[in-house]
Amino acid sequence: MPTRAISNPLRGCGHLKPGAMYLRSATSRDGILPPFVEFDPPIHYPEQHFRGFMRVNGLAWEQATQWTTRYPVAVDEQAKLDGYDSYDALYAERWERYSGGQELPSTELQRHIARLRIEGNTSRTGAKTDLGHMPEIWAQDLLMWVGESYYPSPGSFISEGIEWGFNKRISSKGTPPEVLPGRTKLYLAHPKCRVPGKTDPVPALFGYFYLTEVIYAMAPGDTIPKFIETLEASDRIEAVFIGPAMVPEDEGAEVEDLSML
Repeated sequence: MPTRAISNPLRGCGHLKPGAMYLRSATSRDGILPPFVEFDPPIHYPEQHFRGFMRVNGLAWEQATQWTTRYPVAVDEQAKLDGYDSYDALYAERWERYSGGQELPSTELQRHIARLRIEGNTSRTGAKTDLGHMPEIWAQDLLMWVGESYYPSPGSFISEGIEWGFNKRISSKGTPPEVLPGRTKLYLAHPKCRVPGKTDPVPALFGYFYLTEVIYAMAPGDTIPKFIETLEASDRIEAVFIGPAMVPEDEGAEVEDLSML
């Protein structure tokens, strides 16, 4: 049975729903992962809208195209509340502890690659070294749409996620994607982004966040389905209880904070 419960604030798309699967990012303010990374500018994506997620080779794509990324203003503001001049200054201090004194990478892509190397160091982690036990070879990054009916702009989705953590619902039928906590990226597209050279908003890829887990939401008293037990046994998902629905006046309530990386 689930061993923890997560908060359930009202979001643009509503509350978390029992019996649903979610891709989730619950980064800690004390962790080394940025809450969100933006593409500056967004990248035009005039392809057909699709439901659910698509698997993509994000690392190869980013290295080949070298798109400029930035942290949202809210990320810097959060770092200043913690006593730092900027998120980069905060990261520099945490990188020193996390890396054991390695040189500080300057861009988020370089930081991501450096973290992959540290987490993949089997002598450090004690992980098995045969190919079947190396999850990095099987996992891929993901791409999903953010609906404009719930979020009129990319900024509204980003602001909400930085405050409450990010959740994206996926089909509860079948097997969820392989997720490496803190390493798998979920890229996001929105139908109305401001792109240079375009007078009106257009569909575009606007940023990503790092996934920390895949959850199956349950109401207190629910019985865990057998297929979820099987997925839990293979570390593909975690069944969690969702707390009482939080209404807007509860916004001062404390939100669960998971320490990732």
